[in-house]
Amino acid sequence: MRSDETNSLWKGSDYGKWFVADTCTTISESMQGFFMPLIAQALTGSPSTAVLLESLNKWIVTGLRIPGGLIQDQADRKKLLMIEGVVGCLVFVLLGAAGYSGSAGLWVLLLAVVVLAVRDGLLGSTTNVMLRGIVPDHQLPKAMAANSARDSMCDILGGPLASILMQVSQWLPCLVCGVCELMQTVATSRITRYWKKDGDGSQPRRQSSRELWKRAFDGIIWLLKDDFQRRGVFSSAMTSACFNSILLIAVLQQADNDGYLSASTLGVSISLGILVGSLFASRVVDRVNGGVLILLYFLLMGVGSLGAALSGPLWLRCAFLFIALIMLPCGNAVGGGFSALLYSKEYMGRIFAGIALLESGLAALVTFLSGLAVHYWGTKATCIALAICVVVFSLPYLTYRGVMGMPKPDQWEEYIERVGYAKL
Repeated sequence: MRSDETNSLWKGSDYGKWFVADTCTTISESMQGFFMPLIAQALTGSPSTAVLLESLNKWIVTGLRIPGGLIQDQADRKKLLMIEGVVGCLVFVLLGAAGYSGSAGLWVLLLAVVVLAVRDGLLGSTTNVMLRGIVPDHQLPKAMAANSARDSMCDILGGPLASILMQVSQWLPCLVCGVCELMQTVATSRITRYWKKDGDGSQPRRQSSRELWKRAFDGIIWLLKDDFQRRGVFSSAMTSACFNSILLIAVLQQADNDGYLSASTLGVSISLGILVGSLFASRVVDRVNGGVLILLYFLLMGVGSLGAALSGPLWLRCAFLFIALIMLPCGNAVGGGFSALLYSKEYMGRIFAGIALLESGLAALVTFLSGLAVHYWGTKATCIALAICVVVFSLPYLTYRGVMGMPKPDQWEEYIERVGYAKL
């Protein structure tokens, strides 16, 4: 039985091809997060300009999430994923070529940032949306656990790899990202077994722009209307936003005290924790009730956040950050896999868009408030307050009826019907 399940994931579907394509994208994104702000600072000589460009990118992405979700539900997701790769390849190759020719300046970089932001806002969630149409529902937790392991490895390697490339040439990471985007496009083109809308023309009439625009909000309206979904998204978004703010403050403080290399160990410790958690997640999820794993995830995040906020020595802070997200792969596999069963594949794009919009909006708010708190309270008091918030904001989800009694994945369908979870 176990062998058949493994084959259904890696050999009985196109998950392997999707995994290769998504890995290329993840490596590219990890490198971009490191070198793009540094290039902006090098071109302008202003750290504030680099931060503003990063902020502009996030606001554009956030603003385009809703129409992007509708596009991902209306169009062929494989084609969208290939368009995403082609656009990324062209942007990075052209940006790198402009840099090598000496013609790259602030306006060239601004254009690249805007184009990438528009691409990510409209198409950035396509790969995650497409996953459920490739992997059988009962294999989603295992696939998500494997993805968490891959993501953590890319996060560990992305920054150092970009740093090494920049030692050779400031613009070399652009060309490498262009190659990654091209490889993603090629890998995606080989995917043949995936869910897509039937092109039988069965719709009775052509929908107006107004009707389509109203449908674009179906996902976020349902997320806010359903009590279980609302609690889950709110708890996940707020705890993640508070934890990331703690990390950001800790990194800035460590960099100011001991330099960039010392500060980078904080992020590496988190990625290592996620990687270790990913190694046992697929087996644990099948053997331990989902409610227990959800509780452990929020509990360790709270303990790790508070420990990191109170710790002084770097090694102790890294240890608490390592512990904080070691259960993240299990938490994502259970929470994400269970929730995915509650909505049909044709709504996946709008659902993911709604989740991303709420998460990014709340993250921006928490980051802004954290900045004010640091100014008035200081770093340690702010981090302690954020750690307490991690615990408090986990309660709406943990106290919802049925969450703590969530069984193993093979019993989810029956449990959903018995408890009476709403479906879309």
